[in-house]
Amino acid sequence: EPKQSSSPAPAANRIPTMSFRPETALVAPESGTQFSFPFPPYEIQLDLMRSLYTVVERGQVGIFESPTGTGKSLTLTCGVLSWLRDHEALVERELAERIEALRGEIGRLERETAGAVDWISGQFETIGIKKQLGELRGVKDLRDEYYKRLDELREKRVEFKKRFRKKTEENLLESDGKIDVENSNDDFLVEESDDDEDVGAEEEERLRYQPVQVIFCSRTHSQLSQVVNEVRRTEFGKQIRLTMIASRQNLCINQEVRKLKTNTLVNERCLEMQKSSGKATCKDEDGNVSKKRKVGSSAQKCPFYNREAIEELKNNSLFEVQDIEELVSFAKQEKACPYYASRAAVGDTQLLMVPYQNLLHRKTREQTGLDIKNAVIIIDEAHNLLDTISSIHSQEVSLECLQQARLQLTAYKKQYFQRFSTKNLLKINQLLFIATRLCKMLEVAPGADSRMIQTHELMTEGDFFNLNLQEIVQFAEKSRIAQKVHGFAQSVPQSVLLAGEKKRPASQENKSVALK
Repeated sequence: EPKQSSSPAPAANRIPTMSFRPETALVAPESGTQFSFPFPPYEIQLDLMRSLYTVVERGQVGIFESPTGTGKSLTLTCGVLSWLRDHEALVERELAERIEALRGEIGRLERETAGAVDWISGQFETIGIKKQLGELRGVKDLRDEYYKRLDELREKRVEFKKRFRKKTEENLLESDGKIDVENSNDDFLVEESDDDEDVGAEEEERLRYQPVQVIFCSRTHSQLSQVVNEVRRTEFGKQIRLTMIASRQNLCINQEVRKLKTNTLVNERCLEMQKSSGKATCKDEDGNVSKKRKVGSSAQKCPFYNREAIEELKNNSLFEVQDIEELVSFAKQEKACPYYASRAAVGDTQLLMVPYQNLLHRKTREQTGLDIKNAVIIIDEAHNLLDTISSIHSQEVSLECLQQARLQLTAYKKQYFQRFSTKNLLKINQLLFIATRLCKMLEVAPGADSRMIQTHELMTEGDFFNLNLQEIVQFAEKSRIAQKVHGFAQSVPQSVLLAGEKKRPASQENKSVALK
């Protein structure tokens, strides 16, 4: 039956989608050849592929265990990709058969109704069937349009490659991304936002067909690369649309950004370089200034953030199985950002290779554009799952971190006090109050025992129980206040930050305490 999904999702995945669920059940193949296994499988491998095929077809949850050295990665990929191949063929066949059957049924009812006395009942039944036919035709048209677009991209890939490579060589900077940006301090000012903004007021996107995706999840990128190499060994490697998802730290090819040590700093720098104001100073490999240019409203500071080049890189990566190293290498040739190219390819990918955190952390999953509805999810090395979930959703905040937050927020508020809106000033004051109260809680006598308390107990003891933490978190996420305060703190002298700081007793400094 046609199945429509338009649930809230990130900007990369807000397009409402429609899929089709066949009524006919698939039966697992009997031989390794039918699974497209590259060599005669052992019985344990064949059993695993059959069991996996059956579990996926029934929409169930399966937990599988296989001894070391039995080729689990190859077995898993052959099993699930065989199901995906058979499922897509069944969708195409059953969709056409059901449309033809409904047409025949409508013709029969119209002939019977033409000479019948009770023609009203006949017309009522005919109208219901015509509605079903219209829905199925709509799905078929969207599906045909989807695959036609993919065929066009595949045919034009070589042409695009030549045209865009010439264009990037002529227009893009040859500095390998070494850019110094002179930002105005206004870049750090929190902008006014409407909390009551109606999401539904956005321009409605056109409905599109969404086939079933397979999301393969593993602990490390090296393990995912091994699976990619296994896929290459099969016949699926010649036809599957595969994309590897990774962080900016793994994919960025801009040397000015890559030299930063943490993923957080890489993310912040990347977003800063996409802003549309300020001046950019281009440097060659020796660090000498080559030229300066004004970055206008339509320009991008990062030379690799070029939409045409990114689109070309996305199209090439879709139709050629690549691991992270190969994607990065090709991106350097094309002078296109591999991070945004891989994100842009998510919607058209059949097999997505993602690390744990991209799947298990909700916000990261949404930012990546992963839609787990109507998807087959395979988690490799699942015995690490519980520890990973705990680690992803845990955080330690030290007294020193809280003191720095209070220090930077105080200076930030003082700098922009006259320009804040009433609403933003209220939220910043609330953040300052929470940071101050938490600092007082942790500024305890040496030797204090560790203890565990619940959230409401922490809020009561810290005396901020009357604040709406959910609203404050939403403000912080929407305004990106943490990134703006951090950028401000990096751009001003230390004396500015220390100007409003009161001297604390020495007994309260440098305590090794933290909130977890």
